[in-house]
Amino acid sequence: MLFRLAHAEPSLFTALVTLGTPPSDFSRAFHPAYLERCIHDQGVKDIAEILRLHTELVYSEREMEELRERTIRSRLSLPRETILSFFDPDPTKDVLPLLAGISTPVLVTHGREDRVIAFAAAEEIVAHLPNARLYAFERKGHLPIFTATTEFCNVVRCFVRQSLR
Repeated sequence: MLFRLAHAEPSLFTALVTLGTPPSDFSRAFHPAYLERCIHDQGVKDIAEILRLHTELVYSEREMEELRERTIRSRLSLPRETILSFFDPDPTKDVLPLLAGISTPVLVTHGREDRVIAFAAAEEIVAHLPNARLYAFERKGHLPIFTATTEFCNVVRCFVRQSLR
């Protein structure tokens, strides 16, 4: 959504930061384990099992176990249709054709061990943006803001300072 807005209304942004963002909703952006375990397994009758598979990949690091369990419990309170709709393909999510037209500085951050969105997706985004930097969180999964918080804040702080010059 932010890439679409930055393309349509560039004056609204000084800089952008992404984290684990897919360039599209097409399967090439997703990690093979995520495709196999979640998206293709929607035929699974037990909605709790789908949520467990999904959250194990999103919150893959050991120190995220408590957050993973809380997320599963809270999401189980949602209607089944709502949960399943999260996995519906959305061809309108393809932002690759827009990226070349975004001149705003963009910091693309991504966990190198992301089990949901393949690291190659971040590389693809950076290759299409004229003013982008890629920062890889080594040995981190989909949400390094929780497991590498200090590193994330330092990286964003440096990027913002450089972008405001």
